[in-house]
Amino acid sequence: MRLATTTLLAAVSLAAAPVHAEDVAEARAHFNNATQLYRSGRWKDAVAEFEAAYRAKPAGAIHFNIAQCRERLAEWPGALRSYRDYLKEVPGAEDRAAVLAAMRRIEGRLAASGVQALMVSSDPPGADVRIDARPRGKTPLVVALPPGPYAVALARDGFAPAER
Repeated sequence: MRLATTTLLAAVSLAAAPVHAEDVAEARAHFNNATQLYRSGRWKDAVAEFEAAYRAKPAGAIHFNIAQCRERLAEWPGALRSYRDYLKEVPGAEDRAAVLAAMRRIEGRLAASGVQALMVSSDPPGADVRIDARPRGKTPLVVALPPGPYAVALARDGFAPAER
């Protein structure tokens, strides 16, 4: 089996799991806590709570909230990834034009600082990522790098390695 890879954000197919009432209640509790943390300017803590809400009950709009937090933390590659995840999971988003404009602003900030966001994902996720032969983490991965060519290699047990 071949591991799909790309240096741009790729769609990751996940089967929808059945939703239980306790999952919804847990997600709501995490979401409400995240909202309070966001309002009090505790964006890093809010990200953790939004992510916990998403794990309990996936909802694409949560990615937008995570992106907003990451923007306030100046975590530009992470904000880009969250905005892209949002648009992927909510393709008919009414605020699509505003989100695309936010993404262009972030890309401009990265370019002005001399870096670009490299996003690596795989289907399935969890592949080991090497960039120019150096281990960088597991997919999905977002990393800021100076502009230029890179060799990106992915490996995961049970799958053929991939390199671009």
